[in-house]
Amino acid sequence: MNLQNEMRSDPIKWGGIAAAAGFGLGLLGRYLRYRAKVKKRPAFYIIEDAK
Repeated sequence: MNLQNEMRSDPIKWGGIAAAAGFGLGLLGRYLRYRAKVKKRPAFYIIEDAK
């Protein structure tokens, strides 16, 4: 059975898979955007040499 026939025979399953994948990608995008916004990086670094 090829994929096109399987999608025709059970469209609700494939619709659910597509909706879950879209929801998961949306959450991942929001998390990555939040993380990039909140993560503060110092403007400069101080490197000391202790001798």
